[in-house]
Amino acid sequence: MTRPIPRAAAAARRRGPTTAPRAATIPSGGPTTTCSCGGTEVFPNVWLAEASTGTVRKLDADSMQTLAVYATTETSTMGRPATVAVSIDGDAVAVANQDGNVVKIWARPELCNPGMNAIAGLQTSNGDDALPWGMEECIDWVRPTEFTVQIPVAWGAGTLDPVSCEYEDQAVWTAGCNEATDAMSSALRMDPATGVITDVVALSGFPCGHAVPTLGATDRDGSFWVATTEPGMPRLARISNDAEVTLFEQPPLTAAGMTIDAVGRVWLTSTEGSGASTAVRYTPGIGVWDLVQEEVVRGRSGIVQDRRGRLWINYDHFLATQNLSGGTFIDAESLQVGPQIAQPCGGGSCEGISIDFAGRIWTTSQADQRVYRFDPNTGDVDTLGGMRVSGFSSDNTGWALQNAACAGL
Repeated sequence: MTRPIPRAAAAARRRGPTTAPRAATIPSGGPTTTCSCGGTEVFPNVWLAEASTGTVRKLDADSMQTLAVYATTETSTMGRPATVAVSIDGDAVAVANQDGNVVKIWARPELCNPGMNAIAGLQTSNGDDALPWGMEECIDWVRPTEFTVQIPVAWGAGTLDPVSCEYEDQAVWTAGCNEATDAMSSALRMDPATGVITDVVALSGFPCGHAVPTLGATDRDGSFWVATTEPGMPRLARISNDAEVTLFEQPPLTAAGMTIDAVGRVWLTSTEGSGASTAVRYTPGIGVWDLVQEEVVRGRSGIVQDRRGRLWINYDHFLATQNLSGGTFIDAESLQVGPQIAQPCGGGSCEGISIDFAGRIWTTSQADQRVYRFDPNTGDVDTLGGMRVSGFSSDNTGWALQNAACAGL
């Protein structure tokens, strides 16, 4: 059942610059997008949710230096950022707080609002320190959701206008529930221009407290896919642009991470070898589940596809016997698992995984409080310590959305 909330007026929808899109040069070996009207978009940042401090960190993908830190709630004891999602045009980032709000942050300083706090000039973070709450002028809006459990956030691409070179009808999606009042979970669609909640969609197959959606991603059609990571309660559902819910056959494993590949298939990684499988691939339309069973790679990993079609995952057990943390990949068509690639997740497993626009693999470890960057072309691994990262997987760079929404068009 859908409870529609009146959409924001058309005049309140996103108004971006009407000039041609920003053109840039892709580094050698890096992915490209065919969604732009000329030129190629390169998003240069990596965004990290930091639950313990209530902040989001913006890194330069090349130097790995911190460019800014943003508070997402009034105090560090509130909010607990879980996941982030970068918009299709790279203009902004949405942040889901576990305690029930969504925050939009402008990724490009030229879009921020100088004077919003009545002080002359642009007041924004420029390094390791977040500005006091209410002072940051690159935070566009904060939207309470009334959820007490809220993990996923995803950005719907919308449609590219070939005249204005702007993406119209974008959306921000999240999901969760209020444990005190809700029997079932819900998905929320928001207008990214205003933060107004435009649709509340009941998820009858996701009981609150037992199978709350913890994974979310959008596909090329703008549908929002959700899944759970609750052991013994596997669930997968699609919420269409018309806010219609389709609950699919229960996945044959307990999921840890989710992504949508370049041809629209849904991939779920396996939690600790659930289902005696590394991952599973679901093909909409024909309703087929294909298990990746040749190598049982155990972990609690996210998953993301690169430009060569490989699905990258982390592991803390390879072949279910070796306790040597690292990463590997799955061939999207043959389902063959690649070789071990050692990465030192010393305190535990690496959970989050994403790909930057130079094709490098970024992984995060909450237990280790580290971020690792792996270059598949050189084998080099660079490490950042002291990173209080969330234990949930995000589209930290925007590449996962680019791959799902743009590849093959």
